[in-house]
Amino acid sequence: MKPQGQDRSSAFLVCRECGEKLHLLSRHLKLRHGLTLDDYRRKHSIAHGLQTRSRAYETLRQTAAIPRRA
Repeated sequence: MKPQGQDRSSAFLVCRECGEKLHLLSRHLKLRHGLTLDDYRRKHSIAHGLQTRSRAYETLRQTAAIPRRA
């Protein structure tokens, strides 16, 4: 079983501090909780390899980066 909020197949991640559903975890942690990603990973025993962006967000960014042909 994958840790809550870290399932890369979902459209969002869940913050383990407050339970909020997010696309980008790092900015939320800094602004809302005053934590760095390293602090958050240490506090919740999360491996460094786990992503902090949702699959939906990455797909959106990739789509926006592809030049459109007229």
